[in-house]
Amino acid sequence: MRTIFTRLLAVSAGVVALAATAPAFSFGDLQNWTGTGTNRAGLVIQWNTADTPRALAWGYRFDGSVTAETMFTAVLQDPRLYAFTQSFSFGLGIYGIGYDLDGSGVSGTGFNAPNGTANPDTAVALDPTDRWRAGWLSNGFWSLQSQTGSAISNQAASWTEAQTGVSGFNVTGESWVGLVYAPGFASTSGPLGNQVVAAVPEPITMGSLALGLAILVRRRTR
Repeated sequence: MRTIFTRLLAVSAGVVALAATAPAFSFGDLQNWTGTGTNRAGLVIQWNTADTPRALAWGYRFDGSVTAETMFTAVLQDPRLYAFTQSFSFGLGIYGIGYDLDGSGVSGTGFNAPNGTANPDTAVALDPTDRWRAGWLSNGFWSLQSQTGSAISNQAASWTEAQTGVSGFNVTGESWVGLVYAPGFASTSGPLGNQVVAAVPEPITMGSLALGLAILVRRRTR
């Protein structure tokens, strides 16, 4: 019995050690890319809900100088991702961000804002199964954070909170931009590398596949 117990303890210790040393999330893990250019950066969104995975990440390629607003707008081309925003004199304000977790499709804007921009905190997702967070006046807010490197560190302190909004924050190559929801205005650091999962591109349907094959055949027969 002692031998079996000792072996079980060893296995348990090995599992804990493996979890503690799990590799960080890197650019090579990203599956959903947008933009073109020689530079690359990653956008990580953490809703701070009980859902898993804890955070999702997208890749972005670019040339020259771009802001986090430009990056976020480009990533919103993902049909499963949607946002409630408003433009101000100082730039883009992000009220809410949603994601279609089960791939059932986003209806309309994806959310209902009964009080409009007058009280954006009351906005809710049309699909209650979607991952959604909204806040500006009372619920909380979307914190903008960043870190550099090809992989997201497993140390929470590696994230730095920006002192500006998305419109005034410049994205650099080989860096990560984090949009992290802060419930009750209590800022939290961005997700650890081992808590991030790549956002999966929209699957190709049989209809779109058939259309693509038809176009390819037509081009070859001309």
